[in-house]
Amino acid sequence: LEVSQCVCAPAALHLWQTRRLQDLGYRLKRILIKMGSLNIRKQARFKRKARIRKKIFGTSNKPRLCVFRSKKHIYAQVIDDSIGNTIIAASSMEKTEDEGIKFENNIARANFVGKLIAERAIEKGLKSVVFDRNGFLYHGRVKAVSDGARKAGLDF
Repeated sequence: LEVSQCVCAPAALHLWQTRRLQDLGYRLKRILIKMGSLNIRKQARFKRKARIRKKIFGTSNKPRLCVFRSKKHIYAQVIDDSIGNTIIAASSMEKTEDEGIKFENNIARANFVGKLIAERAIEKGLKSVVFDRNGFLYHGRVKAVSDGARKAGLDF
């Protein structure tokens, strides 16, 4: 390899990544401007999300495992950010083969969602992902999703 080839490739990648981050920052700033009516906790989550997404990027080899937590349910999806597609998705609302599954609490349900998404990822040939907590604190149901995915064989 020539020296010029080694120097130019990272610079082009860096420029592309900075453009992506600028676009992401612009979109998140628009959300933050409109947040005047949102409560303080949601504003804090959006700020944490912006800080996290500056550092985390999913590729086709190592996609991003994104978790969203609502009051009743939890959702997880594996995303390839280089093309902007969702590869795999799972949620606590899905009907599984075992319709008789009853969970004692929401953490057990989140653990099941983590196992489900890990099984689907391994079927697709993905063994490692980057975990994106999506601005939520790494505690409770979000942590249970990651624990379930790790126990099922997903590396991150």
